[in-house]
Amino acid sequence: MNYIDYKTASNRDPEEAHKVYHKLEREWASHLRPHQVLYTTRSYITVDSGTKDFYRELILSSKSLNNLLLRMVSLLQVLDRQLLKIKTDYNLYYKEELPIETRYGDLVPVGDSVLLLAIQGHPSYRRPIDPNYLLLSNNVQSFHLAKPSYTFYQVKHRHLNTPTYTPENVLDLKIGFLPGKFDVSFDYQLHTDSELDDDGLRPFYFKGVSDPQRYYSHVMGLFEQLLEHKPDMMMLPELFTPPDLREQLVQRLRESASASDKLGEDRRPFLFLSGSFHENIDDHIFNAAQITSGNGKELSKVYKMNRFILQRSEDFKGELAPFVHHDGVEKNAYDRREITLFESSLGRIAIFICIDFLSSQLEEVLLDRKVDVILVMAMTPNPASGKFTRRMQELAERNGAVVIVCNHFGKPEADTSKVDKEARVVVSLPGFKQVYWDPMESGVCTIRQVIENLTAKKQARSGFSG
Repeated sequence: MNYIDYKTASNRDPEEAHKVYHKLEREWASHLRPHQVLYTTRSYITVDSGTKDFYRELILSSKSLNNLLLRMVSLLQVLDRQLLKIKTDYNLYYKEELPIETRYGDLVPVGDSVLLLAIQGHPSYRRPIDPNYLLLSNNVQSFHLAKPSYTFYQVKHRHLNTPTYTPENVLDLKIGFLPGKFDVSFDYQLHTDSELDDDGLRPFYFKGVSDPQRYYSHVMGLFEQLLEHKPDMMMLPELFTPPDLREQLVQRLRESASASDKLGEDRRPFLFLSGSFHENIDDHIFNAAQITSGNGKELSKVYKMNRFILQRSEDFKGELAPFVHHDGVEKNAYDRREITLFESSLGRIAIFICIDFLSSQLEEVLLDRKVDVILVMAMTPNPASGKFTRRMQELAERNGAVVIVCNHFGKPEADTSKVDKEARVVVSLPGFKQVYWDPMESGVCTIRQVIENLTAKKQARSGFSG
């Protein structure tokens, strides 16, 4: 169905379009009257034979192609309102069964993100201009039809339990970040191939840390400090958490949750992103991270699905010395290509490792599945500019998506002779042109604090003084 043609026709003759819609609305109500419960719950997801006759008569009795177009879009609008009842029933009782598989694709519920609703209601919010506003999928409220499969990736949906957020309190969502301030040149051990690959690149992977006792002790100390702030979510970055350290962190999370239960407290993280590291799985090197709930229960594993190119530099020392004259390439397998989308009150959440966020194939998935919140564990020198911010702005325009990055900066401080931003935490919000960034080693911030920071910067640039 061509929604652009419909908008053209309705703009040319709005009175006729209005008349067709209300006539069809009355006919649909009359059709349902003998069966008041029809198409109101999950029990009625198949089309009744009488409804098929209704559709057939609607098509055959159309006076012209233009009239048929107006009727079909009007029918879609009426059915969209009807399907809101089935959507509510699924959200209340059958969340684990979503999305609904059909022969044409997956019926994915249109997101009800309380986070996006609160951001859009803030006085500083300015609605992004979406050049694709005439897409039919952007004009429905109940379900939209997503592709049943993708060329490179498998997608699954999973329900995520979160606290009860409202537009009034969700901006106080507290996010704990632990990006650290470690130096790749000296704090880690890299395995580097002696031979270049066929593309003239030197393969490498992280095999461990240089001083495990010092490194683990420091990270665990920062982790304890974060737990004291009782964050709602916790994020660690890419190539930061060796598997044995990851298990220590998850175990500490379990202990903290158990202690909270004994005290009758219910304030704990509902989501923990462990940060990734290279690990040998079935004789292949993967860049992998673990996602758990606040009590340490594993929700999914995230695998990096693209390789990173390390550009050579004459400034490299220590473990990076082999890359003074040759570019490096991350030596990781990328044949585990499953994406888990978490359904929550915050919206539909996707989690990626660094460069995957920039993939055009993955962007297709994010747009088609209408993802609301994107969490990225990264290791990059400039997540607050360049390609990262361009992708953030595109997703803000087309999905209204929030993007949150916890970044392993790779060195203790920025090179003062360059214009590098020491960005270890980056947040992009729809409706705000600039991104928020912070050089913190660890700490917490709320969405409200991000908005206040971005608003103050905007006022400073405009010369406004309150």
